[in-house]
Amino acid sequence: MKKQVSVFGLHARAALNRLLPTCQIIYLTGYLDYAPDAYATRHTYYVYRPTMEKHLPLALQKAMTALAEAENGQLVLPQKGEQLVLEKQTILYMERRLRVTKLYLADGQCVTTALRLEELLERLGDPAFLRCHNSFAVSLDHAAVFRRESFLMKDGTVVPISHGYYPAVREQFRKYHHIEL
Repeated sequence: MKKQVSVFGLHARAALNRLLPTCQIIYLTGYLDYAPDAYATRHTYYVYRPTMEKHLPLALQKAMTALAEAENGQLVLPQKGEQLVLEKQTILYMERRLRVTKLYLADGQCVTTALRLEELLERLGDPAFLRCHNSFAVSLDHAAVFRRESFLMKDGTVVPISHGYYPAVREQFRKYHHIEL
């Protein structure tokens, strides 16, 4: 008797893809007939049990590499029961106002989140991102001009630098761009 993949299983895997986009799914089965169903969802590898010793290490390595790339290049934001994945290099600057943080992107879009600037900077974990004001953080990769009182961003936006943040901003800017000020 042949086993069938349940509809719930496919829905659960699709939900996993949507809710945790960086999750790495590896299918491990003794039935090759299930392979076509695996392509209904994003997955890392499909391992056939009789060849598990050979292919499982490859699958795990591929999954670990994908996780590292996702961790280094993407920011995952919770959005009303879903997860929004942004490429870090697309974020120009962030602004916190009235318990909402806006992320301004290179393509002109603006994404909002309830996460505070501190939380976002921690999640980004990237020296290119810098808090320059109680309400603002910038990507140094998108800053065209650094002034004592503000950054001029490549898109023309002026982002303020508060007096209290200036010494730390100046030092991080200098270190990031390897220059003497």
